[in-house]
Amino acid sequence: MNNLVMNKVLILLFFLYGLSADDSNLKKGIDFFKGDIEEAMDVAKKEDKLIFIEFYASWCGVCKKLKKETFKDKEVGDFYNKHFVNLKYNVEKEEGRYLAQQFNVRAYPALIYLTEDGKILGKFTGFKAPYPFIQQAKIFTSAR
Repeated sequence: MNNLVMNKVLILLFFLYGLSADDSNLKKGIDFFKGDIEEAMDVAKKEDKLIFIEFYASWCGVCKKLKKETFKDKEVGDFYNKHFVNLKYNVEKEEGRYLAQQFNVRAYPALIYLTEDGKILGKFTGFKAPYPFIQQAKIFTSAR
């Protein structure tokens, strides 16, 4: 084979290897629970965790910034995934709208911390960079 063909074959092999590599160690950010709030409370009780809820709206620029810069941060994900069952609700959809009313959400993003029984520990609004976001959560996890 000439060098050009060999280089193309090597590039293709590296590309295919990259597609097939196990990316579980590359996972970053917060894992959001796929069930409803009642299921999240059951999991929190079983795993001795608190509950974190974000209420957002699709048109909310600050919500998008929080998602992009903070929720995808590896250290944030490591901390929140260890200590919380994490939920997020779009307030423009039925369940999100209902829960936002129950928690008296008036601004977005609304960040709510709960016990595994649903008691409110803290409620915040607005953007938080990764480090302050972790420090905010440590207030609740250190009291356990």
